[in-house]
Amino acid sequence: MAKEIELKLALSPHHVGALLQHPLFQQAEIQAAGTHQLCNTYFDTAEQALQTARIALRIRQIGNRYIQTLKTRGQSKAGLHQRNEWEWELSQPVLDFSLLAETAWHTALDRPPSAEALQPAFSTDFERQLWNYHSVNSQGETIEIEIALDSGQVRVELDGQQRTDPLSELELELKQGQPSDLFDLALVLARAVPLQICDISKAERGYRLYAPEQYQVRLERPHLPADISLEEAYVELLQFELQSWPRHMEAWQFSHKWEHGGHALDSLRNIRALREHFIDVAPLAADDELGQLVDKLIDRLQTLLSWRRCSQLLGPHAAEWTRQEAEKARTRLEVLSQTKEASLIALLLGEKLSKRPWRARWNAQQQQRAGQPLQSITAVTEP
Repeated sequence: MAKEIELKLALSPHHVGALLQHPLFQQAEIQAAGTHQLCNTYFDTAEQALQTARIALRIRQIGNRYIQTLKTRGQSKAGLHQRNEWEWELSQPVLDFSLLAETAWHTALDRPPSAEALQPAFSTDFERQLWNYHSVNSQGETIEIEIALDSGQVRVELDGQQRTDPLSELELELKQGQPSDLFDLALVLARAVPLQICDISKAERGYRLYAPEQYQVRLERPHLPADISLEEAYVELLQFELQSWPRHMEAWQFSHKWEHGGHALDSLRNIRALREHFIDVAPLAADDELGQLVDKLIDRLQTLLSWRRCSQLLGPHAAEWTRQEAEKARTRLEVLSQTKEASLIALLLGEKLSKRPWRARWNAQQQQRAGQPLQSITAVTEP
């Protein structure tokens, strides 16, 4: 069993060429590791029991090789995705149910399925370009990161009809070093090409094609115990928002349901509020680039979504006006979601949650307050 730590980034297919022209790919730190065509078949029961338990089971074909992979429910914190993974080489593209006995996968299921109950659910076919990144961080520690660029599609067949979802992802997988090293590399690239944090797995992309109209973002807000320190409460809350707003933006791009745009705006407002009201716990830098970007995006999103409020005020007789305004807003939001500024917000926030740079700015009073338990929180008296 291995535990993978990776940073998943979505990018528009239109920006792939610009990404590959980035000077970093011409430097000695990055070595090309080949291009492969990957064909993947995911398995589940008719009732999608594995999906319910957040388990992914697939067979991947790479040339003449067949690899069976099991991934169990993972977690996403500060934009980094972590989950347990098992892999086995197969001699033919046939699921070997007996191999699963080596894992604890059945513990996540109320009623583990039989071999006969597992059947192909959907497929993901894509081209993967690989590079190996070797460098040294500011502390002199070795960094090894595998860079994978995936371009293709997710496909499911229902009632004789095929449904597809385009796939364009950049995955940075940590082989050696610190999780913060992933953000350092991603930010270098994201300042040239829009790269949005996206922790949606390929499996989730496949399952949502079964009922696109019912797709919802389901995130569980963190439960903060009474004795959690103010600093840890601040980090937990921001980690949740780092999951929330990029997911809602991606959900809007998938479904064009305007409720997702509203949720993304609320999440950005939460980020701003937390950073403003916890400034005595996590003091901000004098040049707060993240704060400037958050303010700018909130203003732009508020403007883009204002037609919805006006539509409610105008009532049903303004249906044509609503349709026209919604179409204009849709086009503008598509453009906004592909800007470098929008992509930098999530990466900069993830970097700060990973490195906690505010600690270097602490005075004695701020350090003491950061360690206080949540149950004792009181307002800070202005000097």
